[in-house]
Amino acid sequence: MMLHARSAPRGHGACEVVRLAAVLALAACTRESRETREHVKAEAAAAQSALATLVSIGPIAPGAAFDLVGAPRGAVVVWGRPDERGGGIALRALDAHGAARGSERSLAPREPPFTVSEIVAAAAGDRIGVAWVESSPGAVRTRSLVVPEGGGVSGQPVLLATVTPELGAGRGRVAIAALDGGRVRVMYAAGAADCADSQHAACVGFAFEEVEGGARGRREPWLSVPQPCPEGAAHLAGLDGRFFYAVCSWRDDAPSTMAYAINVETYYARADEVLRGCAPLGMVVIDAATVLLGADCGVLRRAARLTLDLKPAAEFPLADLTLDCRGDRPAIRATGWELPLHEPRSELEAVLPERIAPVGARAVWTGRALLVAQRMSGRLELRRYACRDGALHSESSASAPGAGR
Repeated sequence: MMLHARSAPRGHGACEVVRLAAVLALAACTRESRETREHVKAEAAAAQSALATLVSIGPIAPGAAFDLVGAPRGAVVVWGRPDERGGGIALRALDAHGAARGSERSLAPREPPFTVSEIVAAAAGDRIGVAWVESSPGAVRTRSLVVPEGGGVSGQPVLLATVTPELGAGRGRVAIAALDGGRVRVMYAAGAADCADSQHAACVGFAFEEVEGGARGRREPWLSVPQPCPEGAAHLAGLDGRFFYAVCSWRDDAPSTMAYAINVETYYARADEVLRGCAPLGMVVIDAATVLLGADCGVLRRAARLTLDLKPAAEFPLADLTLDCRGDRPAIRATGWELPLHEPRSELEAVLPERIAPVGARAVWTGRALLVAQRMSGRLELRRYACRDGALHSESSASAPGAGR
């Protein structure tokens, strides 16, 4: 009996301990749940704050004097300042929502005076490669520069070519792609060249060059192009060990594009004529061995799939092209084709609907938002598209504070 009398209180105490542990666990869970809710609310507030601060760039130089490219911490926009704002070239880093990150930077001093008419950019790790076409009386020059993405400018612009002004003023005289080690490859119009085909009387040479910082790298042989298209003449994409490029020229009174796929490691290359009658819009990387070359064909947009397989490049129409939401992420869809936007991507203007990315626009998915830059009445307008509650929402820098300046 004494053993029983002693064991009863001990069992009762164990139950009390269990009850106390349960109460403490419930309190901890309640506190953790409250902290989680507060964290979610803070994240939502931060996102809402970011949505209210879409950067406004303002007036830009004429022509294709801007580019927008994805970067490790968001995106970077580069543009040519108009004469009334001092000219030259400016760069601004953006966060993943399109808000300004840091101050505006000048990349190229305007000495001697010049007018910039085309700019392209690419992100190579934490470095941004920029190439541009500038003109002054009697000459057109192509220059490039690689700068840190986070701030500052090191090195001087590299002069790639000086040519006569007869090449035209459309987008496509220069293209750029990122390589490993902070290097970029630039493809650029380098002046008159001998034609490989005797049927053509005049051709333009396009050269390739690797640039790092303020130094010139390896120069590749020229490519002779008869009658380059006035818009979308040159396009370039880089992958690990792979090299894609395309050139558009006029043949029989219609644009035609030759697309090239090169495997650097095996020295294998193939060329395909694609997108007859269409004006190329750009190349977008799909995976480690595939890029799409998108084009505007008047009634609709089309794409050519370029790979390193032995098969010819495959073309398909981007019919019923849309941008809509799948949960909290957008996806680009066409009949029989889909590109969900998960990982950051640049040059999406090549496959977006025209109402989202008109001809000449630039578009990137940062991982948080789709940012689209386009010229509107002499100003650079930035638009942001994001999915909220399963619906696609858009905002414009035209309504951002200070947009009217």
